[in-house]
Amino acid sequence: MQRKAVVLLSGGGHSGLCLHLARSQGYLPYALSLDIPKRHFQLDSAQQFARDVGVAEHQVIAMNENSLSDSKALTYYSSVLSFAVNWAQELSAQDIFIGLHPSAEHTLEYMVEWLQSYQELINLSATTAIRIQTPLLFMSDKKREQTAQQFNLTLPVAEPVKPQKKKFIQRIFSE
Repeated sequence: MQRKAVVLLSGGGHSGLCLHLARSQGYLPYALSLDIPKRHFQLDSAQQFARDVGVAEHQVIAMNENSLSDSKALTYYSSVLSFAVNWAQELSAQDIFIGLHPSAEHTLEYMVEWLQSYQELINLSATTAIRIQTPLLFMSDKKREQTAQQFNLTLPVAEPVKPQKKKFIQRIFSE
């Protein structure tokens, strides 16, 4: 029996690559996307990725006009991960894949700290063991591009990473 995994699928090239990687690692992917009205073009792309890879199911969560309209990457991931954890439990899936990677918005250190915090939250609250997998997180830009080419994908040009003044945990608890 194939292992099941929920894959967060925004419709961007990185989430599409993550979906391909989950499938190539032997997982039966279940795609989860948000339908954000101001970003509907991304949903069209997500649906195309889901068809191309052949997901078991593609769930789309409709958001209202104001939901996440000006969100940052980690705000998006926090929102969709809560849905993903619930769905993973329903499916008895033990893995959630996300195409998280360092960007101009967030450094690698910041993302690792955020991931560890979110994984701890899942460990405390989920009724089954669920692991967040981030296959792109520690890849260099060049390695991500080479991996994308293996699946005939093109990734957006990476912007330089700008340093963060505060760590994730400091941002949460700062006054």
